[in-house]
Amino acid sequence: MMHRVLSALALTLLVAGAARADGTLTFELDGKPVTRVPVDRLGEVTAKLALGASVKAVVGEQFGAFRHELVLTAWHFGSAGEVGYSGSERWSKAAIAQSESSASFGALTGASSPFLKSGIALNLHEAHSGETLAIAAHYHREVPTGRMILVEGQLVPELVWEVGLGLAQGTLGLDAPAAKLQADTVKLGATAVKAMTSAGLPGFFASELIQRFDAEGAVIGAGSAEAAIGAMMQQMEAGAIGDDAKKTESTFDGSQVANAKLGPIAGYSWNLIDGSHWLYATLTVDATLNLVRVDPGHTEKASYTCTGLLMTAKTKLGGAASWVLEPEKDANAKDKCTRR
Repeated sequence: MMHRVLSALALTLLVAGAARADGTLTFELDGKPVTRVPVDRLGEVTAKLALGASVKAVVGEQFGAFRHELVLTAWHFGSAGEVGYSGSERWSKAAIAQSESSASFGALTGASSPFLKSGIALNLHEAHSGETLAIAAHYHREVPTGRMILVEGQLVPELVWEVGLGLAQGTLGLDAPAAKLQADTVKLGATAVKAMTSAGLPGFFASELIQRFDAEGAVIGAGSAEAAIGAMMQQMEAGAIGDDAKKTESTFDGSQVANAKLGPIAGYSWNLIDGSHWLYATLTVDATLNLVRVDPGHTEKASYTCTGLLMTAKTKLGGAASWVLEPEKDANAKDKCTRR
């Protein structure tokens, strides 16, 4: 029995430079070729790979005795234009034809895949309107490494997937959704302001910003990173760090998010959840953060002006657009705020 190693980390490059065959990769919506689509309809697009000859003829001597597959790989980038495909074999991957599920795999002259089926594996839900999807097609095969590995107490030959020819490549531009589907910014603005000032978020922003200034050596109250380390050492020596750490932890009670207002929508994206199509909007929020840090025996205050904090909203496609805010914590908040 051969042992198959299927992890993406097991992929190795079979052909130096990922040589490319002269196939074509096109995209269809409603049965017609497209080069751009509204982002809300991304899941309805079908990618079509045409090889011009059979798989076996195109890949030649690479075709062997073990398993084979045709795959799509995808990546999105900031704006339309030229994109290099070097390294495209390492992008997000979705198999579109496999020898184990097709007795005539070697005779195939192409393959197709609706993004409804392969879009999530390709991480297409991470692409936003205004961006362009770069998509490539590749041939993979399974080969023995020549090593023996121990499986269930027996030594067996190891198999890994190798990346063969790059078969084709293409791009697909993403446009904004139809106007009737776009977010109701007035309603979302009020909801976003309420969410930004709700319990939990002010304390999150406080801790994130103070961590940032601690790292930069501008510790609030201590004045320097060295002073902060010295204070921590004193706490350790006094036995106040460890099991009794809660006694010395900072709290952020009294911190507030003020003057929050909805900025421009940074982009729309498509997603598939439980078989249903969803449209997401990435919102930006500008706000003033009035932060309070309470340490044992000491309280410090600081204010920050923040621009472009991110929040998201979603609506299920196929009915009336009813947007629901998802008040996530912007992981990059500390990089978008300036101390006043």
